[in-house]
Amino acid sequence: MKNLLIPFLAVLLFLGVSAANAGEISYDAAGGISVPLTSGYDLGFGGEVSGLLNLQNGLYLTGTVGYYTHDVSNSSLTYTDDFGDTYTITGSLASLEVLVGLKYAIGEGNVKPYIFGQAGISDLMNNVTFTYTDTVSSDTATGTSASEVDPEIAGGVGLNIGLGETSKVSLLVQTKVAAVFGTGSTFTYLPIVVGVNF
Repeated sequence: MKNLLIPFLAVLLFLGVSAANAGEISYDAAGGISVPLTSGYDLGFGGEVSGLLNLQNGLYLTGTVGYYTHDVSNSSLTYTDDFGDTYTITGSLASLEVLVGLKYAIGEGNVKPYIFGQAGISDLMNNVTFTYTDTVSSDTATGTSASEVDPEIAGGVGLNIGLGETSKVSLLVQTKVAAVFGTGSTFTYLPIVVGVNF
């Protein structure tokens, strides 16, 4: 996670410096479900926040920080032995992403479809928990977790719905396909989120 701090600060600095030479900055905040496209994972959830720098009419430079988590399919197993001792194993995979990209809004008016592409890094966090409960001594044992920082690319579409001519707040509905290129495998997921732009 510490490895993501420098790229995140670099994105904020870049957007801040660029703002002096370009248009206004707006922000997105959205959350929802995440559909795993890689087999072996359950439906997940999460969200993201973005800063958008208006480069010219309809074209934005974006910086995004997002977090999505998925349980490993059929990983929650519980067993109780003849002495009443309980053993439980669970597994999950989370992605903390820091991305930059471009967004292009199409058309004018209160309802604007848009397309976007992003690239950056993601901290993939694997968590496997083994819990053992001894009914006599109440001893417990837990598992472990690990993470690695990998490259990520993403692209998607969305819809911005204005709340009126004078309002600077709009609703958004968005989906994207994100691929994290881990060591020996690729984790791909499809977030579907709703949120606000302000």
